[in-house]
Amino acid sequence: MVCSLQRSGTTAFLTALNQHPDVETIGGVIKRPLKNGGAKPDYSVYDAEFDSPYTVVRSNFGRETVQQCTFSPFRDDDDIHRTRPLFLIKDPVQVWNSWARQGWNQFEHFKIAYQHLLDLYAQVREVSDRVRCVAQEFLGTVPQIIFPQILENWGIPYDSRVVYWEDESKVGAYSLNGDFAKTTDQIRRDEARNLHETLQTGPPTYRTVIRRPENSLQIEIADLMDLYFRYSAIMLETTDRYIVDGGPSDLGRQLELLRIMDEARRKHLAVLRGE
Repeated sequence: MVCSLQRSGTTAFLTALNQHPDVETIGGVIKRPLKNGGAKPDYSVYDAEFDSPYTVVRSNFGRETVQQCTFSPFRDDDDIHRTRPLFLIKDPVQVWNSWARQGWNQFEHFKIAYQHLLDLYAQVREVSDRVRCVAQEFLGTVPQIIFPQILENWGIPYDSRVVYWEDESKVGAYSLNGDFAKTTDQIRRDEARNLHETLQTGPPTYRTVIRRPENSLQIEIADLMDLYFRYSAIMLETTDRYIVDGGPSDLGRQLELLRIMDEARRKHLAVLRGE
């Protein structure tokens, strides 16, 4: 199971997994009834049979209804142990920018969904020590280090094709009930050749695209800062796991990347404060 917010890099993540010959990915199934006014998620995926040895299910939170922002992808603790969930988090300012560019202007739903993602991570990590979390920004920087660890935690043999894509027919697509389907944020096949190129988009701009009256804007910036501090704490904590596991040969490079990311965060906070 991979849990994330919409517009946080999960399409690229599933595209990478689709390159693995033994992995099938499923997206959007659990929360689908909630979009149409349903009261409960669809947990039938837990009892379904799949052709591939391994199946990874995506549960992303947001956006039209509160139910879509706050549902649980797990029925009980057994589901958590079975799925060994990975939480893919991304800078909330960048995610909100992406939402707004799509015309998704319900900031309250965004805030609820992001808080729910972080709260859910805190809850499920108390249930199982196989729960993992990684920042999308870090995954996009050193996927060749992080992806082997993600797959190892899931018991899936590593295949370099998840990082260096070979099957272009699966780029920008994921399986929906067994059929590959285009997504609204489809990756352009003529530009993306591997996970690094797709996720590594350069230093963050930290440009909010919020268009609101000033009093409302101030409230949203305060909420974004609160989410950002929570994100930063989790990102630094979880990144430390990958630095340690990455090995001494990569330690210096990773620490330098963290320093660059930390400098970008400070600039971002200065922008939010109006400095």
